[in-house]
Amino acid sequence: MCNWHVPVCVSCRINLRPKKNGVTFIEDDGIGNPYAIWDSDMWDCPCCGISVLTGFGKEPWRLHFDSDFHQVVEKEMNSEWTIRERPKQERKVENEP
Repeated sequence: MCNWHVPVCVSCRINLRPKKNGVTFIEDDGIGNPYAIWDSDMWDCPCCGISVLTGFGKEPWRLHFDSDFHQVVEKEMNSEWTIRERPKQERKVENEP
């Protein structure tokens, strides 16, 4: 038995559908530098098309202090299934801490 519910689109009020497992997410350190590399799953809304990443592991699989971190980031950035977090200075989010 599954102990979690699939993500739900709040706007459309329906379950999201899985699009791709094993999507790499490169987390930013807040000033534009890669900080951590996570594995995740991408889900899409079949109505409005919004995409979300969920299903992250307990820990990133690479961190900024790992000796091969920058080589791994460079390699992963060549994949169509890699998402890199936008640096805070480029975001237009209201009330972000």
